[in-house]
Amino acid sequence: MFAVKPNPTAADAAEGNAVRPLVRTGIVIDASCDVSAEFLSDPDVAVIPIPIRIGDSTYVDQHDPEASARYLRENGKGEGVAGQSVPLNAEQMRNLFIERFAWITTRSIA
Repeated sequence: MFAVKPNPTAADAAEGNAVRPLVRTGIVIDASCDVSAEFLSDPDVAVIPIPIRIGDSTYVDQHDPEASARYLRENGKGEGVAGQSVPLNAEQMRNLFIERFAWITTRSIA
């Protein structure tokens, strides 16, 4: 059994007790969304990375303007025209949400 609790206290972790699920709201956007760095710095905002397959290579767009500019400098001959986005599967999305928005504790119930 598991419970989700954002922002746990040290006592929560030390006790190892199951806790009631608490609600935490987060904003999830994909990497192609045009938002400011200030907006992205909010801990309740997560970016879904977009893997893009071009030929035999896969690039991951994580909304990093410097990485995007570097890609365009290095691949400015139209290679991306044949690119295909590869969406995250359900398990990858679940893991993204848990890593960004939840604290998981497990405990056996006797």
